Amino acid sequence: MRKTLIAAVVAVAVMATACSIDVEPNPDGSLTITSTVDQERLQAAINSSIEDPNVERLEIEFHDGYLSFDGSGPDEDTGRVNDVTFDAKLRVEDGHLAVDLSNGTWNGEPMPLWIQEILNAELAIAIQMEAQKDPDSTLTSVEVREGEATFVWHVETEASKRN
Repeated sequence: MRKTLIAAVVAVAVMATACSIDVEPNPDGSLTITSTVDQERLQAAINSSIEDPNVERLEIEFHDGYLSFDGSGPDEDTGRVNDVTFDAKLRVEDGHLAVDLSNGTWNGEPMPLWIQEILNAELAIAIQMEAQKDPDSTLTSVEVREGEATFVWHVETEASKRN
């Protein structure tokens, strides 16, 4: 179930690169790339990409400043259905994506801190790896608003490296 939650957040980055993209050249030859993903397309991508039999349902909602996740699926060991919810704030830290989880619950109980810490790190790495198609790019901002998320990247080019 945890890997599927990570895959769902990776879908944010995949959809961000597949939806609305704006490329602007900068005076130094580098590029600023802005990509936007909306809630409807993200949910459709998640629904079509869930192949884990341990996930019966996974939904994401966009809110101003964060994403909320709500999922359920059977526990591999006990067969009991686990219900998981959490909010995820996306932010930039030193040119990389960082994720801060909050309000996490696991079967109606507060999500253990160790699970939140693992998800924070794994979600950030997974999104960064999927979204950063160019090794010379740096994430400069991420904004989540009601209905959409916007990622802005600074991409170095051969011309900007010479300047």
